[in-house]
Amino acid sequence: MLTRTTLCLLFFVSSPSFAACDKAGAVNLQANIAQFATWKERGGAVEVTWDDFFAGQPIDNKRKMIEAFANIDACITGTARDIRFYEKGRLMAVASPTSGISLIPTAGKAGKSASQAQTLVVRGHAIQPGMEADKVFAILKSTEMLEQEVGKDPALAGSLRLTKRYKADGKAFTLVFARKSQSGPYVITTVTRN
Repeated sequence: MLTRTTLCLLFFVSSPSFAACDKAGAVNLQANIAQFATWKERGGAVEVTWDDFFAGQPIDNKRKMIEAFANIDACITGTARDIRFYEKGRLMAVASPTSGISLIPTAGKAGKSASQAQTLVVRGHAIQPGMEADKVFAILKSTEMLEQEVGKDPALAGSLRLTKRYKADGKAFTLVFARKSQSGPYVITTVTRN
């Protein structure tokens, strides 16, 4: 069940006053978010850690709360920023100014590997879902790619999905890249340690 504060957050995202960026209202809402989240800035990005109240919410409410936080932060700071959202110590979503919100699926009990959908660190750089391909390719060397598969993306007509297998920094892993829109950049949708 949602609290009044959460309902205010959810309605704030779609309210007409948000389009005009009511900074005073955004500051008040951000203060209310502190009831169930903490956040800090690290390396130009924001890291948000949700508490147990958030963990008990349905996924639709979680997505709305993540969107609300990202929109409130953009209103207050005057720019959209990279934001990583953590739940129970696990990266569960990424908000990117270029690729939007990406929820990271949890490892299921049946069928999904526990190593899927994680942040991977290569030579001190984090590689994670939502990250743009150009940033990834600046970290990884072309000689570290073992193989690549290119196919049609069933989620976006006329676009491609790229699956690249790497061995870098003593780690074997697979990255899947796709576009969120026809004109958007390719971003990581899945990280899997092999």
